[in-house]
Amino acid sequence: MFEIIKFKEYINVNQNYMTLEKKERVIKTLQENYENKILTDMGVILTVNSIDSIEGGTIEIDDPRIHYTVNFNALVFVPKLYEVVEGVVVDIVDFGVFIRFGPIDGLCHISQLVDGYIDMDKSTKTITIKKTKKRLKIGDVVRCRVIALSINKKEINKIIVTMRQKGLGAIDWIESDKKEKLKKSKPPGK
Repeated sequence: MFEIIKFKEYINVNQNYMTLEKKERVIKTLQENYENKILTDMGVILTVNSIDSIEGGTIEIDDPRIHYTVNFNALVFVPKLYEVVEGVVVDIVDFGVFIRFGPIDGLCHISQLVDGYIDMDKSTKTITIKKTKKRLKIGDVVRCRVIALSINKKEINKIIVTMRQKGLGAIDWIESDKKEKLKKSKPPGK
């Protein structure tokens, strides 16, 4: 999900950075242009880690900026289809639950929460599973699987997740199920 990726980019350094040393002006420009930006079909650049090379340094007649070709490494959040991720519930709405993992929120549609029926309390933003009485609320840590992914296509970023598969759901639910299974597997009197 997090990867170090090498980039080769042609950048334009703003004239406000002219008083800085070359490497510093390039770093500032890369941070400004790339950090916390979504790259189409890839993910989110979190931070520029290092610069391998800086080439050029030209100024064009009609452009007061300095132009460089830069090879650099960046830490990138790259969500993958069918990957299991852990995140925090950040909102509960009529149609589902928003879960933050890394720098992006994914949606778990109400139909993908659990097998079975649920009750939703809109005033407290809490979901209760009718059969087991387990609850889900904002701040809960959950494990989910990415089932649909669309990064920066037509200005709509979508990450859809499910919690219906075995081993997924709120971490509290998973731990509770493990304890219950362990309790049932022990012979009586032990």
